[in-house]
Amino acid sequence: MLSQMEFNRAATDHLLDELEKTGKADEALAWRAGTNRAPLGWQLMHLAASEDRQATRLGAQSLISEKYAEDFKSGKPAVSFIPKLPYVRQYLKDSRASLQKAIRDFDMSKMDQKVPETDNTFRKLFQIILWHEPHHQGQAHATFNLFKAANGLMDEQK
Repeated sequence: MLSQMEFNRAATDHLLDELEKTGKADEALAWRAGTNRAPLGWQLMHLAASEDRQATRLGAQSLISEKYAEDFKSGKPAVSFIPKLPYVRQYLKDSRASLQKAIRDFDMSKMDQKVPETDNTFRKLFQIILWHEPHHQGQAHATFNLFKAANGLMDEQK
């Protein structure tokens, strides 16, 4: 599981590097593909916030950021404020480290027990964790491509 998570994160890190190369990373992070669509940065912050919360479900003592975990959680409208790229990178890094530690420390004999305050078992939670990053990284990647097209950056990125 940890190996797959590292594979998934490499794609997210590559996307962040490509954002930075444009020289317009913070503009891209705040960009929306349309009215009421989540900004590219929201998708990435949501990923980090979800991992932050999942780590606590698996045994981490506290959230890395209560504010970010609340602002970017599922079911809430996408906030307009998106942190700048260094903060996005750091929250992704810190929440991932917390989640990895929680996974390493988790008692695997509890896999089929219900996660408190959810309808899922821990087994299902692990499946969701593995699916979640590719899902939102794909959304962010598509939004980034739309941002580049809308801002005449497609030819510059070849």
